[in-house]
Amino acid sequence: MAAGFVTSVTEWYINGAVKSRITNEPVERNGKRVEERFGDNGFIEQRRTLSGHDPSRLEAFDEAGKLKEESLYAREGHVRLYRKFAADGRVVHEEERY
Repeated sequence: MAAGFVTSVTEWYINGAVKSRITNEPVERNGKRVEERFGDNGFIEQRRTLSGHDPSRLEAFDEAGKLKEESLYAREGHVRLYRKFAADGRVVHEEERY
């Protein structure tokens, strides 16, 4: 982080498509880090969100970049909610974990 501003690091594939992007927000604003990974076709494959150093959300996407799975984490670090999505965005499976 540079002087309290949001910073970002991006990597590209040789074909010019984004390979990965990491964005950091300052701690003064509840420090958040978002890590995104993309396929060489340009579509997002995975997004991981961390609050401080703790994971808070993990999202997996299909070949077309549509959300297919989501895991939300409890403060203790375990998955508290897991969801699977249909191609049209409907939730087809949901588990609440303790």
